[in-house]
Amino acid sequence: MRRILRILFILVLVAVALLSLPYLRYRRTTGIVPAWVTIGGLEVHGSTESEATASLTRGLEEPLEIFYADQRTVLRPQTVGFRVDTHAMLKQAQALDMPVHLIRYLVEDSLERAPRTLDIPLTFRYNEGALQQWIAGIAASAATIVTA
Repeated sequence: MRRILRILFILVLVAVALLSLPYLRYRRTTGIVPAWVTIGGLEVHGSTESEATASLTRGLEEPLEIFYADQRTVLRPQTVGFRVDTHAMLKQAQALDMPVHLIRYLVEDSLERAPRTLDIPLTFRYNEGALQQWIAGIAASAATIVTA
């Protein structure tokens, strides 16, 4: 019995020694979001809260080109009140910072495997009425172009 306990103790010491370097490397580069979490498919680990918020909203503030009845039109997200709820997504990501995920990440990193990631879907809001009004305006302008 004593021999088994001694072997188990040695195995635990070896595991701790092997995982200590990846753990130190992880803690040095960690940010507000754990390394094994992506938000909307974007990696934002190692970022501060303001950097993560900026990277999540940057691409989604760009206008969209939409074609309707062979006419090109531009939809600006502000027109329909589109907003990304970065606070909720960051809070969800932080909730996944659990020891079981950290250990899995460290083992995968030690074995030089690509870490499995957990993805937080984008959370956003927009004004349905404003979107319907914009669509109706586009449809009306397309109808006047066709009849002209």
